[in-house]
Amino acid sequence: MSGINVTECLKTFRIVVDKGSFSAAGKEINISAAWVAKSITRLEEYLGTTLFIRSTRSLKLTDAGLECYQSAKKIIDEMMLLENRMRDKNEEISGRIRLSIPNILAINKIGPIIHDFQAQYPKVQLEIIVSDHFVDPINDEIDLVLRITSNLEDSELISRRISTVKRILCASPKYIATRGKIETVVDLATHTCLIYDRLHASNYWQVSEEDKIKTVKFNSSIKINNSYLIKSMLLEGAGVAFIPELVIEEDLKKGDIVQVTDAVDATPMQLYMLRPSTKHVPARIRALTNHIIKKLARS
Repeated sequence: MSGINVTECLKTFRIVVDKGSFSAAGKEINISAAWVAKSITRLEEYLGTTLFIRSTRSLKLTDAGLECYQSAKKIIDEMMLLENRMRDKNEEISGRIRLSIPNILAINKIGPIIHDFQAQYPKVQLEIIVSDHFVDPINDEIDLVLRITSNLEDSELISRRISTVKRILCASPKYIATRGKIETVVDLATHTCLIYDRLHASNYWQVSEEDKIKTVKFNSSIKINNSYLIKSMLLEGAGVAFIPELVIEEDLKKGDIVQVTDAVDATPMQLYMLRPSTKHVPARIRALTNHIIKKLARS
């Protein structure tokens, strides 16, 4: 049969299987269901076999169809790999990147890093999503995710650890002058604690003091899901907090917030860069990944 684009037909076939119908596949790739059906028929004629058992309500893969689907995935992935490699060789670094970052980095760190990257690669279009909610790079169609966590769950994502994000026990001089100096973590039982409640363990703090791991439990009427609101309340003298140092590093330098004991974070969080697992990573993704990791690892 002449005039058939086998690769495009295989792509359409794969989408039909993934979506479950001609109409759903058509909506996915913006063509009519009739055109999808025609593409599948042409592929069946080309291969000399039936790929689907059709009924008015459903499609079911034949044994040949299942084998074709498994092979089609490999063929399409290899074609995309080849196309991306050739594009990387022949074109400037360009295209769209969707990057998800937590608030803590958006406010404090990422602005100058992104500005510097754009100056180097002006043809890259960046879409930055700032959120503290869990982001699924695959389902949410995100190219890169910066995630701060103490427990990176197993997944099919590719991860690279960038740095440690340590928390410190801190308060303002105003609070200490009013409520008294805190000598050890035992003293926290009589103090007002400002709790960050987006962590799994939001009802206790775990610190290392005098070479011993200690668990600090408290009864607090103030739970907050934003580190910068906690920082604001610290500055007002509202209590003691256990928050990432990078949130208050300038305030620590000025003395507006101080560390209250020698205890250190026993379970520091880690900053990771995550991306979906693919055979070929476009040059623009590699460029931004390396740029961010290089800059954040220094800071």
